[in-house]
Amino acid sequence: MTASPSLNGSGGTSWSYLNDELGNRTSRNLQANNYNVTAMRYDWDVLNRAKNIMQQDKGASYYYRADGMRVEKVEGATILWTPNGSRGSGTWDANYAQNRPTTRYFYDGQMPMEEDYNPATGGGVSKVTRNLLGARGIDMISTTTSGGTAVAYPIYDGHGNCIATLAKNGTGYTTGNWRSYDVWGSVRSGNATGDPTKRYCANLGHQADDESDLLYMRARYYEPASGRFVSEDPLSDGQHWFIYCDNDPLNRVDFTGKKSSVFWTTSLFALATKLITEFGKDFSDGGWSVKRVLMKTSGGLVQAYVSTWGIKAAWACVKASIDIIKANGWAALFLSVIAIYTCVLILMLDALLIGGIEALVDHLAPDPKSGGMNW
Repeated sequence: MTASPSLNGSGGTSWSYLNDELGNRTSRNLQANNYNVTAMRYDWDVLNRAKNIMQQDKGASYYYRADGMRVEKVEGATILWTPNGSRGSGTWDANYAQNRPTTRYFYDGQMPMEEDYNPATGGGVSKVTRNLLGARGIDMISTTTSGGTAVAYPIYDGHGNCIATLAKNGTGYTTGNWRSYDVWGSVRSGNATGDPTKRYCANLGHQADDESDLLYMRARYYEPASGRFVSEDPLSDGQHWFIYCDNDPLNRVDFTGKKSSVFWTTSLFALATKLITEFGKDFSDGGWSVKRVLMKTSGGLVQAYVSTWGIKAAWACVKASIDIIKANGWAALFLSVIAIYTCVLILMLDALLIGGIEALVDHLAPDPKSGGMNW
């Protein structure tokens, strides 16, 4: 992507982007002068991981462990317009603050389990956030500061987005941090920044970075405002390596930043809808699917009975052969061979019966194209 409409709600002026030869976004509106507050610079390491993402008033540097999971974010990295001559030309240079707030991340596998925050270089940790992991992902958030420990429970919508938090208040409970999202993940109502930092697809552990307006999705960074990742898919999955969730964020999620998958509630809903639809067709306008399933099931039960009979009969022949050999010695081998051939014939008969029943069911079941019977 080299351009888009303005993404900050100002309207009118479009935004422009530059990318390196590997597909990593390197700049947004950097060709403008220092009056352009939307300018942003992206730096990448040799493994195509974001190293610095910086704006004029905020930004951060990022560090990763061997498997690519981010383990540290150091804020206080910004860009500064440096004029070059008197004709308005210049460059955007990196500027690092003396005190740089640092957040460290700890994981259970790839799910965020704990993070601590140090507000200044050389200082101590002032906040520790721990996540209780459960069936929905993050089931409880415990935040410890100098003032004590606060516990909150995230409330998710059907897509796994954190729309609010629930906290105990005396003998009752209160809710807070209410937010709503569009399908791409941008906050539509509520605070666009601040805690909790797990918001869109929060149950998957995706981290919202307020300094870059991006979502950290493990392998890549996603921009909700444009609906695109800012770097190529490392798996080169599909034909477009920047789109998010195959352009279907309502029904799909991306757990790793590499490949989207159908959201499990969407799959169950689709299955239930299909069953209800087919039953409705069956009883309203002669739909064939339910009839066919019922007839196939009945045929399968008959086949199972026939197959059980065949296996039992074959095993009886084998046991009879063994008994004959034990009683009469190997002289009775001829009788044993006859018994084995009988066993084979029984199994063949069993197979013919099963095949015949299957063919009969196919013949009697409604035809999927015409909706009528096959006779």
